[in-house]
Amino acid sequence: MPYRGPAVSSGTVLKNLASVTIGTGVTSIGKNAFASAKKLKSVVVGKAVKTIGASAFSGCKKLAKITFKGTAVSKIQGKAFKGTAKKVTVKIPKSLKKNKKKATAFKKKLTKAGMSKKLKLK
Repeated sequence: MPYRGPAVSSGTVLKNLASVTIGTGVTSIGKNAFASAKKLKSVVVGKAVKTIGASAFSGCKKLAKITFKGTAVSKIQGKAFKGTAKKVTVKIPKSLKKNKKKATAFKKKLTKAGMSKKLKLK
């Protein structure tokens, strides 16, 4: 069952979850929020999320599917996605997908945060 909490704060450890849906009222995913969640396979990032903290999903080796519901994410801190699956599918909103320049910049932001360069934007 997905986690649909109102907030994800720094240091939250939810290691046994297979999927997570970040709530619509959440604006930030804290540092180490889901770090080393070994069973985590998919994440849905809500429209209001602006910041993903350092190492938020680091060490989530099975994390292979991430869906961004909005375009508000402006800051992805260091190593947020380090150690995630080598083949990652990232689903982005149509508005972002249509603008090649913005889509490329977003992909660069994700790889800079440690995500595999083999990631696929859909």
